[in-house]
Amino acid sequence: MTFNALAGIVPSRIFLSNRQVGAIAKLPQDSVFGYMLDKTKHGINDVFVENFTNTDNIDWIARRDERERFVFDSGCLNCHQKLLDKTDANNPKSLQTHAHYKAQLEQGDPIQYVSCHVTVGHNGMLRSELNKRYPEYNLDSE
Repeated sequence: MTFNALAGIVPSRIFLSNRQVGAIAKLPQDSVFGYMLDKTKHGINDVFVENFTNTDNIDWIARRDERERFVFDSGCLNCHQKLLDKTDANNPKSLQTHAHYKAQLEQGDPIQYVSCHVTVGHNGMLRSELNKRYPEYNLDSE
């Protein structure tokens, strides 16, 4: 059985904010111990980074390539488990790719949710939001 950090608190995903969904996805949901351990590690890291790191020097756009390190499938599957068993979809290719994901999961050689869903999170707007503060391109003409 999958642990759900918000079980009993929030009756349905429809009531979750994007921030809450993001918090769920970034913490393992497969056990209370794993959840608390990672929550503690993230908290300590956040305190360290906020107080001892110049975050302006971090290439946040490039860090998006590390998304598989930061997003746990168990968080995604809390809400999207039924996608793996769908038999009908507007995009038939999605049935094939989700079946492949499920097969890999069952074989113990999983690919990650964010391996395919590269823009998931932050309403798909993370790159745009990051570009407001950390522009990828210099538009100044010389």
